[in-house]
Amino acid sequence: DQMTDGLRQAIVSGYYRPGERLPTIREFSKLLHVSIRAPLEAIDRLRRKRQPVVYYDDCDTDGLSDEEARLRAVEALSLVGLTEEVYNQSPFDLSGGQMRRVAIAGVLAMKPSVLVLDEPCAGLDPHGREEILGLIRRLHRESGATIVMVSHSMDDVAQLAERVMVMHRGHLVMDGRPEEIFSRGEELRKMGLDVPQVVQLGEQLRARGYEIPEQIYRMEDMQELLIRLLKKGEYHAQ
Repeated sequence: DQMTDGLRQAIVSGYYRPGERLPTIREFSKLLHVSIRAPLEAIDRLRRKRQPVVYYDDCDTDGLSDEEARLRAVEALSLVGLTEEVYNQSPFDLSGGQMRRVAIAGVLAMKPSVLVLDEPCAGLDPHGREEILGLIRRLHRESGATIVMVSHSMDDVAQLAERVMVMHRGHLVMDGRPEEIFSRGEELRKMGLDVPQVVQLGEQLRARGYEIPEQIYRMEDMQELLIRLLKKGEYHAQ
């Protein structure tokens, strides 16, 4: 409830005029759902209750029958790239990446307007990380939901974010587009964060005299620039 209340205050603060009624926690929770970063704990609770891996707890209040709730759960699994076979499967038969997908599917079954992902790639190997990042990108494109991703990985943020908000000691200290935030590398490092590896590469190349725009923070953009420089003969490996 504390996390939801904090998110409620933060998100609505930019959209509500002074004097307007803020949505209650209950009203706000209908719009927003959070996917936790330790999915095994949540899934294990379902296992102990002998419930399927995706279970829609609010089916009674939403007026859904058991079959309608099951169909919604299966639809959510499909959205995250899992088949109906996973529906009754033991959580301990799932890989780490599959468990993340199931945790996200459980949230998608609620059909939220805002999806909050707390460190969705933490602890995953590179393959699992790329799968989850691709999934988040596709969900944003296909579902139309607003996705808020909480992460300490600036490389993950660089791949997905359209807007970056930096929190430090409980306060919002930066808010802007990724290229604006990542150009403030020294400030980020003083707060215990860092910049994406592509930005670090750009810093090193600029220190060696190469004209690399500070706005480049994505791998594909850096790759395109370096290929162009190589073709012009302006860049030589050192």
